[in-house]
Amino acid sequence: MTMPALTPSQREEARALYLSDPNVSVDALAASYGVARATMLRVLAGITRRRGARERGNLTTAQMIEMRDEGITLFQIAKQAGISESAVCRRIQKGTGGVR
Repeated sequence: MTMPALTPSQREEARALYLSDPNVSVDALAASYGVARATMLRVLAGITRRRGARERGNLTTAQMIEMRDEGITLFQIAKQAGISESAVCRRIQKGTGGVR
């Protein structure tokens, strides 16, 4: 049994959907278009989407420094900012001229 080929507009639609929604898998796309997984992989060849993207908080370096001066831990600041503790530490050190 042969699988149907995708039209150029379906290819573009599948690529756009794959890029726009990080929850869409190759298998789900293949099933929705009625093609084999290998066919969908060929359609998506060369397309990369950002992995592990996470929402970043909107804390400025000045706010991080102020929070740290108030006694809030690096872990708590990092959790609120959506970045690692080491990134918070670097930003605080950079913002204070390395004096900490």
